[in-house]
Amino acid sequence: MEAVTTKYRIDNDPIRRNKMASVQNDGLALGVGWTEFMTRLPTSSVLHIEFSLPWAGHALIEFDTTGADAAFRRIACGSQKPVN
Repeated sequence: MEAVTTKYRIDNDPIRRNKMASVQNDGLALGVGWTEFMTRLPTSSVLHIEFSLPWAGHALIEFDTTGADAAFRRIACGSQKPVN
């Protein structure tokens, strides 16, 4: 995995800069494990994330995150079953 500097904005929150994300070598996955990011994301409606990948250049992606809260509640943690 390779570290990449990113910027992101959730809804109209301030832009967060210089956060590190891990990227799979094949470029197919971008992992964000920031506590502040993951706490805010479930109640958001839009996410803009900007990063520069060594093999692909600059990218800006917008995600519609409406309903993320319901999706997060369905994720099983450990041996727990998803909440319906």
